[in-house]
Amino acid sequence: MSRSAQAAELAARQGGAALRALRAAERDGATPEASRDQLLAGIAAEGIPDYAAFQAGALGRELRARDDALQRPPDPRLAGFFAMNSALSQMERAASDVLAAFDASRTIPLNMRLIASRLGTAGGAISTMSINYSAMSDDMAGWIRRFVGKQDSVSARIREAAVGGLFMTSLAKLAQEMLERFEAEEPCTGVDAATERKTLAAIVASSREASVEHLRQVELEAAQLGRNVLDLKRHTTGLGSVRMMCRIESASLPRADAALTAIVEQLDACQNMIERHLDRIIALNHEVQGASASLRTRRQRAPPLPGEEDQARTSAS
Repeated sequence: MSRSAQAAELAARQGGAALRALRAAERDGATPEASRDQLLAGIAAEGIPDYAAFQAGALGRELRARDDALQRPPDPRLAGFFAMNSALSQMERAASDVLAAFDASRTIPLNMRLIASRLGTAGGAISTMSINYSAMSDDMAGWIRRFVGKQDSVSARIREAAVGGLFMTSLAKLAQEMLERFEAEEPCTGVDAATERKTLAAIVASSREASVEHLRQVELEAAQLGRNVLDLKRHTTGLGSVRMMCRIESASLPRADAALTAIVEQLDACQNMIERHLDRIIALNHEVQGASASLRTRRQRAPPLPGEEDQARTSAS
């Protein structure tokens, strides 16, 4: 069994268990509102941000597993969206790691002030450095918190656009197959075949267009994110200057101060960790931008719908 089929089977088992639990609750008299809340709680427990992400992922996995079961080649559009969403998840985890690094360094300015107080007049420069470090660190941590926030954050907007693109791409794929099968069927009494084909073709076309718009939004937000992260990288230079000044100040003291040396080591470790995670975010953001641009180009080169070629030839003549 392929990895995609295994993933789909696991998702199906999880979904089946959730559905059985919901049905059992309904038989016990649960209201529609209670069933809704139970479903959303189950989705959240799986680490899925909202119902839109749940339905898009479920539909995409189902179509991917169907292609695999029918021994079709993997759909590069679905693969592209799943790769992009994976990069987004890793990027959010890297941002959380940056925030954890800042949280771990919150005691550094306090310790610097304690050392400055103990040194008396010789600690004036260290006290000033502690204030500067605290201000820069809080400013950078605040941006990261806004990035990983739940409401209207950069990551939430990128995720929402990526989820919308996956759902619309899956819908277009499903409607396209329905249209192709409908075209191959024999006429059926009582069915307005022309209207049915027109309706399905409209669904495919509108879904393709919506998917492209979602991808444009992904690229727009990801570009802004890239600029913001580069700004943060420049801010880390300021943190580095505090570290170097601490090192210089430590060397200028009449005798080595073990506590100040430990502070310098903490600053070294903290800055290295922050820079490493920021570099990771930049690399993953490039992956998201590249995947989105590739998917949008592929979508714009999508084959014409049944009847569109005839219309194009008629217009040209």
